[in-house]
Amino acid sequence: MIEEVPLADPETEWLVPRAQEIFTEWFNMFKNPMKGVMDNFSVARFISKTTKMTCISTDPKVAELI
Repeated sequence: MIEEVPLADPETEWLVPRAQEIFTEWFNMFKNPMKGVMDNFSVARFISKTTKMTCISTDPKVAELI
């Protein structure tokens, strides 16, 4: 069983350090290496890899996240 822990500190509403580490790692793994940002293509790739469902850059889910 995976232990559930809060992503944000309830008092400050800032991410807890471990959550920030994980999100930073994911960002660095999926960002566009030429631009250094998450663009439509990298967001679609992230969604595809994490959900194991095909997602393309023009998918409405991608636009919603961007």
